[in-house]
Amino acid sequence: MSTDVDPANAAPAVEDTLPHRRIRPAKLPQRVASAIVEDIAGRDLEAGDRLPAEAELAEQFGVSRVSIREALRVLETFGVVRIKPGNKGGNEVGTIDAEDLARTLALFFRMARATYRDLMDARLVIEPFMARRAAERQHPEDLAELRRIMEREAASTAGTPEGDQLALAFHWVICGASGNPVMDSLGRAIHTLYGDRLAANLLYDPGCWTTARQIHEEIGRAILDGDGRRAQELMAEHMEAFLALQEERTPWLLDERIAWTP
Repeated sequence: MSTDVDPANAAPAVEDTLPHRRIRPAKLPQRVASAIVEDIAGRDLEAGDRLPAEAELAEQFGVSRVSIREALRVLETFGVVRIKPGNKGGNEVGTIDAEDLARTLALFFRMARATYRDLMDARLVIEPFMARRAAERQHPEDLAELRRIMEREAASTAGTPEGDQLALAFHWVICGASGNPVMDSLGRAIHTLYGDRLAANLLYDPGCWTTARQIHEEIGRAILDGDGRRAQELMAEHMEAFLALQEERTPWLLDERIAWTP
């Protein structure tokens, strides 16, 4: 029978690291969850990789299977771990995506009484910065992906589900091309949060799609050319125009508080 022992007992004591601050110790399952995350990150495990069985994890971290089970449930809530029931089930690394982060952020934003206008204000700051970083960074693989998305968007039919997805993909590629995982994750999560409430056909008449695509082409070209200042300016103009369109057509959304669903 395993006896629960703090899995992070090798770390410096709280009193040694923060001597002037009183901190309530985290519950054991939370500490175990943190240790599991460190193990996943330390071994560079990817989505779909199998994790050891509960008994093995309990032995590894010196805790009971109950604590392991609770820790895995915590991580499952955040999408870090996928728990598969049954004889052929098991635990594996989950796919961390924008929806997982968006769901968590939405809960805190809801409690903070934040609105979709607040969300768009954040986007006005984040996306122009990422466009500039993408242009300055000039990562070959990211630029190739951006070029591919631009070609596909130009060849697709505007106003169709495919066209909508490619327009979104354009922005997501730029988020990733910034090379900043924090900004990338936040940018994608913001898209997810308002995208759940705002369909593109509420904003754009058929004739507006041509203008939107031209702006994407100009932004993309500035990034490919390595012109960071122009990429930032063009993206800022694009975001301001998008917000103005929302002010005109969907002001009811901007004034809503951000919704959260478990």
